Amino acid sequence: MQSDEHASISVWVGGLKDGDADAAQQIWERFFDRLVSLASCCWR
Repeated sequence: MQSDEHASISVWVGGLKDGDADAAQQIWERFFDRLVSLASCCWR
């Protein structure tokens, strides 16, 4: 992961702590596909 990506995620997490719905959406969009892939590997 690049440092710019780390910065974005840090900003989103900060926003999430403050109740920012946009931050929650950004985190969801960023990690949803990976989580689905991981879950499907575990269920096989």
